[in-house]
Amino acid sequence: MKRWCNNFYLGLLTIATALMASGCAGLIEPAVARHEQDISALQQSTQEMNRSIAALRKTQAERTDELDSIRQNLQTLQGSAEQNTLKLDRSLAEARSLQNEIIAVLKEKDDQLSVLHNRLQVLESGAGIASAPLAKKPANSVSGNGIENVWSPSPYSALAKKQAAGTSQSTLPQRTAALPPAPTPEGVYNEAYNTLRSGNYEGARQQFNRFLQKYKESDLAGNAQFWIGESYFKQNKFEEAIVALEELIKNYPKSNKTADAYYKQALSFSAINDVVAAKARLAMIFNEYPNGDLAQKAKKKLDELQQQKPAEEE
Repeated sequence: MKRWCNNFYLGLLTIATALMASGCAGLIEPAVARHEQDISALQQSTQEMNRSIAALRKTQAERTDELDSIRQNLQTLQGSAEQNTLKLDRSLAEARSLQNEIIAVLKEKDDQLSVLHNRLQVLESGAGIASAPLAKKPANSVSGNGIENVWSPSPYSALAKKQAAGTSQSTLPQRTAALPPAPTPEGVYNEAYNTLRSGNYEGARQQFNRFLQKYKESDLAGNAQFWIGESYFKQNKFEEAIVALEELIKNYPKSNKTADAYYKQALSFSAINDVVAAKARLAMIFNEYPNGDLAQKAKKKLDELQQQKPAEEE
């Protein structure tokens, strides 16, 4: 009976233990599952945070590179500015040095001329030849630097006066220095024409323009205006040639170069592909100057242009 009771209590204890174990298991498993979910969420958050940190680091690196590039550009610009400033200062210094050298050379030449003039006075006074006084030289205006007293008296002046006084009663024949002949329109024109023939077209234009300013009423004025147009034509400056030759046609219609001016204008218009204007000039030669070699040349050129279309039709 006692054994049976022990077995009965032992069975009850086993059943109670099993019941308690099953009840605890039901409580523990949900908690474990929740912890696992929390761990998984925490891991996911950690991964996202790591990705964000990596992106921030990349952005920071890019910004650092941009800042470095900006610093290098600023340094380059600063270096260029400093170099330009140094070059400018050097150029200014060289210009000032050259200016001072030029002024010194001019001063030296002026002094030499003054000495030579005084010597000439001494010699002429000794020979009884009256010389014209040296023209007063104006103050030099190079960069505001005045060279004054360049023509100041020198010891030769006193000597010249002394010898002039000693020879005032001399029996030497009095002579006067020969003056150069006055320029004539023909001489000025021929000088300009020779310059043109030498190939110096710029210089020839300047000379012919001076001729026209001084001798615009001369019979050679029309010729001078023609050669101005011709000088432009020789340099292939056809538009300038047309304008210059038009001045001849307008201002000197009776010049013996008017027909040639029409022809040169026609060639100039043809050179710039203005066929219509070129034909019109050639037609003027036929109408107004039908005789002579120039009319034949104009006809030949017109026949050539007839084979061309005007520029606006091409």
